[in-house]
Amino acid sequence: MQDTYTGLSRDHTITLYNKSDHIISYKWKKYSSREVEEAQSERIEDVFKGVQDIETKRSTKLETLGVVDPVTHDVAYNRIYEDEIKALRSEEFLFSHCAFSFQPMEGELWPHSSCDMLVTFQPPNAINYNVEAFCEVDGIENRIPVSLHGPGRGPSIKLNMATLNISNIFIFGEHTYEIFAANKGHIPGTLKFVPKNLLFGGTMTCKPSTVYLNPDDAKPIVIKFSSSVPGEFVEDVEFVILESSQMIKLTFKGNVMCPTLHFNKKSLQWGTVAIGVSYSHHLILSNDSTVPVAFSIRVLHDGHEDGFTYRNFATYKIKPALPNHPKEFRIHPDKGTVPAFSEINLTVVCR
Repeated sequence: MQDTYTGLSRDHTITLYNKSDHIISYKWKKYSSREVEEAQSERIEDVFKGVQDIETKRSTKLETLGVVDPVTHDVAYNRIYEDEIKALRSEEFLFSHCAFSFQPMEGELWPHSSCDMLVTFQPPNAINYNVEAFCEVDGIENRIPVSLHGPGRGPSIKLNMATLNISNIFIFGEHTYEIFAANKGHIPGTLKFVPKNLLFGGTMTCKPSTVYLNPDDAKPIVIKFSSSVPGEFVEDVEFVILESSQMIKLTFKGNVMCPTLHFNKKSLQWGTVAIGVSYSHHLILSNDSTVPVAFSIRVLHDGHEDGFTYRNFATYKIKPALPNHPKEFRIHPDKGTVPAFSEINLTVVCR
C-alpha cells in the first residue's frame, strides 16, 4: 500500500481464481494453520483457567468475611468460565487487524470463475504496518499467505523556514520574531511547541504554544527570545505534531551583544585653569540600543584628597599646604541608567 494519511483509507483489489471443477469456500484467517490456532486456543484456555483459580481463592476470603454467598458465587463464576471456553472453542480466528481489512471476509467461488476482494488500509497511527493474512481454501492443505504492508502518514505540517538567523541582538533584551506553520497535507493536525532549557542560556517562549491547522491552512507563531549570556549561539527550537509525534526543528542562531554607550564629544579641552577655581563642561551620554543600560563614571587616575576653593583658601589664617593628590574632577550624575534609545546630560566639573 502507498502512504496513507491517518483517518483516511486506501483500497486495493486482489483476485482469487478457482480453476477447478468444484465450488470452493474461502475464509481470511489470522493464523497460518489449524495447529497454530489450536495452540493459541490452548494458551487462552490456560489463561482463563488461571483466572478461575484466582477467583476461587479470592471467593474463599470473601465467604469468610460474609461478603458473598458461596453457592451463588461459585455458580456465577463457573458459568462465566464455561461461556468463555465455549466461545473460545467456536472461535474461527478470522483475520482482524487495526489497519487492514478484507471485504468479503469469506465466501464461495464457483468453478472456473474468479472473485475480486477489496483490501482496505486505514492506519490509525503514523507508523509502518506489516502483517500477514492467510486465505483458507477448501481442498488446499496449506493456507495461502498474503503479506500486507502500508505506512501510516500523519499531518504534513511545515514551517516557512528551517533556519532563523537573528544576527546581532542585545543582552537582556526581549526580541520578537514571527514564523508561519502551514498544513500541506490532506488531514488536520496540531503543532505544539516543546519548551526546554536552552543550551546557550536565555529564555524562549512561543505564542500560541499550540496551533490547530486544517488542510491548506497557515497560522503565525510568535517567538520571544531573551538571553543573559553574550556571544554567538545556535539553538534547535522543537515542535511536535501531536497526531504523529513527528518532531519539527527550527534552527535559531545569532549573536548576543553587550549594549554600548557613547558621548557626544571625544575629548574635553580645559586649557589653563587656576587653582581652586571651578570650570565645567557639558556632555551627552547616549544609548542607541534596545535595552536600558546602567552606568557608573569616574576619571581614571584622579586624586583622592579633598581640595579647596580659592575663597576657602583666602579665609585661612594659616595657609595649608596644597594636597599632593587632590580630587580634581566631579561628574554629575556619576551613575544611573540610560533608557533604551535615550540620552542624558552630564556635567563635568574641574577644580
